[in-house]
Amino acid sequence: MQEEPTTTDDTEDASKFDLNYWRKRRSFLDPDNPIMNRRRLSQACRDRLVRTPTIIAMAGLPARGKTYISRKLARYLQWIGIKTKEIIEANIKEVKLKSPDYKDVAQEEAVADFLLRIEQYEKRYEPIDDKTDENLFSFIKIFNCGERFLVHKIGGHIQSRVVYFLMNIHVTPRTIYLTRHGESELNVQQRIGGDPPLSINGKAYADALANYVAHENIPDLIVWTSQMQRTIQSAAKINAPKEQWKALNEINAGICEGLTYVEIATRYPEEFSARDQAKYHYRYPGGEVI
Repeated sequence: MQEEPTTTDDTEDASKFDLNYWRKRRSFLDPDNPIMNRRRLSQACRDRLVRTPTIIAMAGLPARGKTYISRKLARYLQWIGIKTKEIIEANIKEVKLKSPDYKDVAQEEAVADFLLRIEQYEKRYEPIDDKTDENLFSFIKIFNCGERFLVHKIGGHIQSRVVYFLMNIHVTPRTIYLTRHGESELNVQQRIGGDPPLSINGKAYADALANYVAHENIPDLIVWTSQMQRTIQSAAKINAPKEQWKALNEINAGICEGLTYVEIATRYPEEFSARDQAKYHYRYPGGEVI
C-alpha cells in the first residue's frame, strides 16, 4: 500500500487534484478529515460529474467513474446492507482484491485495509429508508449479495429492466451442469417431437444421473427442466428442488411432429434439404424456430 500523504497544505491548486491518487488512501474516506473533505468538494471533482437528462442514482463506493458503473452495475453495491463479517470478507477476497488498488499486496493485508475502508464508510453512510421522506423516490436495496431485495416505487420499462438485472447478478463463480434427457420412446423409433415418456434405457440414464449428482454433493443445487415428460422423468430422482420452464421445451416441429427423418425426406424433400443446410435458423412448416 502507498504511504498516506503528509502534506498539510490546503491551498493546493484544485486543477492538479488527482482523484485516483487520493481515493486509494483511507484518510480520504474519513469524514472528520477537513483537508480531504475540501479536496472532495473541489471544483476539479465537480467538473467531472456527468450531466444527463435521465439519472440512475446509486448508493455505493465513491470515486468510481460512470464507465466503471456501467460495466459492473452491481459491483460497488455488494457491501450495502451486509452485516455478516464472513460475507464481507468473502466478497472482498472474490472481487475487491482483483482491483488495481491491491496489486502486489498480500491478501491478508489487503483484506484488513479494505475492512478499515468500510469502517470509514459506515461513519457517514445513511441507508435509504422507505418509511421516511425518501419513500417518494424509486430505489432498490440489495442485502447480503442478493439474499434479500427491497424494490420501492419501480415503474416503467427501463426501471423494470434495471431491477431485473440487479436481481440476477452474483459476485461468486457458479457452475451450470447441462445434460440431455434420457432416451425416450420416440427416440427408440427415431421420431422427432412429441411428449413421450422415457424408454428402459432412458430410465437407466435417469438413475445414473441421480447417482452422479448425489456423488458430487453439489450445495444449493436447483434443477431446471422443460415441461416435457422425458426431461421431468430424467431429473425425477435427483434430490434437489426442481423447476419446470416452458422456455426449455423442445421447439415444435409443426407438420413434421412424430415423423422420422426418413419420412420427412420422403414427404417433404425440399424442407428436409432446407433444414440440412441451416439447422439453427430453420423452421418446420407450422412449427417453431429458436
